[in-house]
Amino acid sequence: NAFSRCEQLTEVTLPSTVKTLSATCFAWCYSLSEITLPEGLQDISTFVFNTCPLKRVEIPSTVTMVNDRSFANISVLEEVVFKKPADGSVGAPPKIDPRAFENSGTAGKPIKFYWPKEWTESPPDKLWNAINASPDNVIRY
Repeated sequence: NAFSRCEQLTEVTLPSTVKTLSATCFAWCYSLSEITLPEGLQDISTFVFNTCPLKRVEIPSTVTMVNDRSFANISVLEEVVFKKPADGSVGAPPKIDPRAFENSGTAGKPIKFYWPKEWTESPPDKLWNAINASPDNVIRY
């Protein structure tokens, strides 16, 4: 809970040494609108960014798990970009809990997911029910 409830926190750039974001570490930071997640990050735990006003999130290619409600209750969330590996390799998609983005986005404007076209696997079907969207919201790039 290192920064949980830091209401004055507006922007964070994490160093490449960070491998795991622990549960609720940035939850309820009501002014945190920009986060830079480093290559090397592997695990985004439960409720890490709960209620943070993030409009766009870039998930590093090194992330292997996006846990339950990691990005929950973010009504302004518009885009989630799953980054390709910098070395040009195909890489692999992370495991995404179906509730990772629960109650995020808005009914009139669902979240757009940018997903590398090289990944044959798609985001989990159960994800769409949690965010009131559909696979049509996946943009392969």
